[in-house]
Amino acid sequence: MYLLAVLGNVLVVAVVALDQSLHEPMYLFLAMLAFNDVLLCTVTVPQMLLIFWQGPLAVALPACLTQMFFVHALFLSESAVLLAMAFDRYVAICTPLHYTTLLTGPLILKVGLALGARSVAVVTPGVLLILRLDFCRSTIILHTYCENMGIAKLACNSITLNSVYGLSAALLTTGLDFVFISLSYWLILKAVLQLPSREARTKAFGTCGAHICVILIFYTLAFFSFFTHRFGHHVARHTLILLANLYLLIPPTMNPIVYGIKTKEIRIRVVGLCFRSKSQLSEVLTTLWTRILRLHLILESSQANVMAHSNHSSTSFFLTGLPGLEAVYVWLSILCIVSIASLAGNSLILWVVKSEPSLHQLMYYFLSMLAVKDLGLSASTLPTMPTIYMMGVREVTLDMCLAQLLFSLLFN
Repeated sequence: MYLLAVLGNVLVVAVVALDQSLHEPMYLFLAMLAFNDVLLCTVTVPQMLLIFWQGPLAVALPACLTQMFFVHALFLSESAVLLAMAFDRYVAICTPLHYTTLLTGPLILKVGLALGARSVAVVTPGVLLILRLDFCRSTIILHTYCENMGIAKLACNSITLNSVYGLSAALLTTGLDFVFISLSYWLILKAVLQLPSREARTKAFGTCGAHICVILIFYTLAFFSFFTHRFGHHVARHTLILLANLYLLIPPTMNPIVYGIKTKEIRIRVVGLCFRSKSQLSEVLTTLWTRILRLHLILESSQANVMAHSNHSSTSFFLTGLPGLEAVYVWLSILCIVSIASLAGNSLILWVVKSEPSLHQLMYYFLSMLAVKDLGLSASTLPTMPTIYMMGVREVTLDMCLAQLLFSLLFN
């Protein structure tokens, strides 16, 4: 998940940075979110992996406080960016005539700096409150990263001030962000429902759908983890740690996936990094099909040579199926026959994409390539399975075995 999160978010940042047509408020905020997600994952996940691989990890207090600062600051920054994105959608849908005059480039830069300054201003007092504590008990933090209350609970003196400040800061920042985001989308929903055109309503819902998905993922995990840490005294320790890791890992992983699927402009640009034009994609498909035909000719030639020289004609193999499960072979054969229906499904996809001109787009070309791959893989493996399950051990020649091996590896 870490590699997927880093790769996806770096790709989003690169697409927005390289494409001048995407230098608009919505995509600039999206790039900010992606950059923040890369930092948030990198601050926590490498250390987590070291603990999983090597066991408990010794961390000095300054390093621990540094990690704590960045974890909480980046978390607050993500919440603030989501608020800015909600405001951007509110202005775009509710007051579209003022969109370009309100959300200018300099204003977006100032908003980004203000969001960063807010995070630093809120988190710094929490670090200073940790520094005033005396640690005379155990120095073992039952967590995968340094977290505010996880460190404070190791202190000998009272941590009431730390707890009160942490709770107040969270409610006055992340809590208010969530309230304002909810209010923004409530106003957006009212404005969308009043649009006279059904097409305009559908487009508006589609634009905001990705944002709402990201917001629900982020705040649901964050609030659940936050309140269970403070009030879930009977919740198992491993559950609390798992939740704390999930709310820092799942949103950065899901954000580029959600925006890649729902945002048409991002999806087109990402595909464009691999294939600059439809003609280039067609050339790739043509090359792939040519190579498949060449492999087929090579296979036929090798089979002809084997038949001519009869070097391997006497060599045979026996396919035994699943030894020890002979009692359920009937049910397995029925399952395999049902699986052959995938041939019809993938063939239908190819026929629909080919016969419908409106589907001659990059996304559907990739879908067709996947269907061709699935057809080849199913056709090279599935037919032999029911015959083994229904008739027992099956003898196959070396030629047939090599042919099946070739096509299964080719399409896999």
